[in-house]
Amino acid sequence: MALSTQNVTLVRGKRPVLQDVSISILPGEVLGLLGANGAGKSTLLAALAGELSPTTGAVFLDGDDLNDLRPAVQARRRAVLPQNPSLSFDLSVSEVVAMGAYPFPELSPEQVADLATRALATADVSDLAKRRYVELSGGEQQRVQFARVLVQCTAPLFEPASWAAGNRQRSNGETAPSPRASRLPRYLLLDEPIASLDPKHQIALMCAVQNLAHKQGVGVMVILHDINLAARWCDRLVLLSATGIAAFGSPEETLTQAVLRKVFDIDADVLAHPTLPGRRLILTR
Repeated sequence: MALSTQNVTLVRGKRPVLQDVSISILPGEVLGLLGANGAGKSTLLAALAGELSPTTGAVFLDGDDLNDLRPAVQARRRAVLPQNPSLSFDLSVSEVVAMGAYPFPELSPEQVADLATRALATADVSDLAKRRYVELSGGEQQRVQFARVLVQCTAPLFEPASWAAGNRQRSNGETAPSPRASRLPRYLLLDEPIASLDPKHQIALMCAVQNLAHKQGVGVMVILHDINLAARWCDRLVLLSATGIAAFGSPEETLTQAVLRKVFDIDADVLAHPTLPGRRLILTR
């Protein structure tokens, strides 16, 4: 089970933006995506989100080619937070967060409200629930959008054949069986979710992402520019360069002086983290 790309190349105009990229996002892990500006990070995320079709290669969701899955099916198993989410409707914060439940029409209003309440608390925006979304600061809007995708990737997922029946009365007067929860994994794609946040909320968001993966089994891919945050919170890293994947593996395997020089053209010292065993601390020169 994984959300993965297989030998994906994507060409825009005559320029290859991605070249022969094969990665996998596993359930229960946080996969960090790093690279210089223009390396193709957002393009790779868009391919995984089904928004861009590869020129060659394919994208798979738990073994199914993404092209064979209807958007509604994809939305039940994969949530996406783009770099600059736009909203042109004047909605309240609670209404925006509840939009994360749109792919799940079988949920009751009470279930949606409960999901939204918990997501608002996780994103630290409960106090903004009745505010108008368009009146918020950029950082506040980013946290609200994060709450929205939390709803989408934590909503109960039921087997398609069973949730359609729900608890409707059968013709003989008996109640149909309750829907069965699906064991299919869920995925979350985040494009620079901490860009507008202060340090406190950057750490809180990454902590929430890690808990979502490790405690609820969601597979998460997050695009980051802060190497130290990636080293601290991600289980594995993908580092993209202009020629494709420069490194793919654990932070210890990928964050080396040679790789950082190749990907970012910087000189850096890579140290063992003084308080977090197995983690790395990057000091640029």
